[in-house]
Amino acid sequence: MTISEIVRKHINEKDYSVSKIRQGTNLGSGTLDSLLNANANPTIKSMVKLAILLDIDMNEFKEIDEWK
Repeated sequence: MTISEIVRKHINEKDYSVSKIRQGTNLGSGTLDSLLNANANPTIKSMVKLAILLDIDMNEFKEIDEWK
């Protein structure tokens, strides 16, 4: 899986809008759009913000294909 796929999966499970994600994480629209379109890797700080908002177990990020 990619970071984008993990985050999108949780967004869909929670039925959150991208607007709600932006507001809840305080990430810029460009940052979030790049992440969701798999054009950039987020910082650890951004990943933690997303994990908290979306209730993602940080261990899921260990399965990211591009980091293996």
